[in-house]
Amino acid sequence: MVYLNVRAHQRRLATPAPAVHTPTNAARHERQSALSVQVCDGCCCGTERKHPGVDHAGIRELLAAAAERAGGHMRIVGCVDECSRSNVVIVRPSGSGSGRTWIGDVLDDDVVHALCGWIATGAIAAQPPDIAARVFHRTELAPAGSDAEPVAVQLRFAR
Repeated sequence: MVYLNVRAHQRRLATPAPAVHTPTNAARHERQSALSVQVCDGCCCGTERKHPGVDHAGIRELLAAAAERAGGHMRIVGCVDECSRSNVVIVRPSGSGSGRTWIGDVLDDDVVHALCGWIATGAIAAQPPDIAARVFHRTELAPAGSDAEPVAVQLRFAR
């Protein structure tokens, strides 16, 4: 390419590019600071095989609606290696950084409704008794001080 005006070309090169703040980056930042609900749907959580008669799709819909009411989001994650406690739900209140609450045995209607009520309020108050009884601290697989994020499921396979 031939530039007829060399000085104009040099000015364009010397001018720094404006900082780009795309809607995608803004949405990602907002999503990271908002309430997050992760539902394990790996090898046994969320399956009819392990928990026949449980409406897993209904539980996911209720949790997603509760997270949305609190201004957050719900996503399905792969196996979190807590199969003895399935169905597992991980809640991170907005702005908490690494303060995740791991909840196991989310199976019956009373527990699901109590969990949804707690999530809908932002999950910042003390957990209801039905939920507090199912909270566990994940220490078996992660080194001390680690708060590893479960891997999000990218593809859904028929079961």
